[in-house]
Formats: sequence, C-alpha cells, structure tokens
Amino acid sequence: MNEQEHGALKRYAVLQGRSVNVVVTELIRAELARQAPGGSGRSREEFAAELLARFGIDPGSAEHQAAAGRARAEVRRKPGGRNAQGAA
Repeated sequence: MNEQEHGALKRYAVLQGRSVNVVVTELIRAELARQAPGGSGRSREEFAAELLARFGIDPGSAEHQAAAGRARAEVRRKPGGRNAQGAA
C-alpha cells in the first residue's frame, strides 16, 4: 500500500471511529465472505489454499511459513486469542 492509500485508510478509520486494524479486518472478512464457498463442498483449508494460490503465494515457502508462525505467535499473545480462551 502506498503512502496515499495508507493515509486514506487512516482518515476513513478516523471518520468511522475505529482503528485501522478493525477496518482492515472487517474488509478482509467481508471479502472472504463474498468469495466463500456456499456449499461447494470445499473445506476452509481448501478455500484458503485456493486464495493463496490465486495471489501467487506458496504456502510451503520459507517466507510464508515464517509469516504464518509470526501470526500464530501474535494470536497466542493477544487477549481473546485461542490460548487465552483455553483452546490450544
């Protein structure tokens, strides 16, 4: 995202009275819901793999594995994450 796009996102978030992270999360969820299989028989894992492939991301690459590990660690550290709720 370039500086101009980032600035616009920040202004939009302020106008909405929400953080940039909340706005981005909502946008991602809306896009995933829009593209989600509605009874096509695909699992969530298959759907996620298809999305990654569509954007040229190799889930087996070292870069992706490192980013996924960082994301899992961050979720575990956040209040309300899976571990905070008792699931591991």
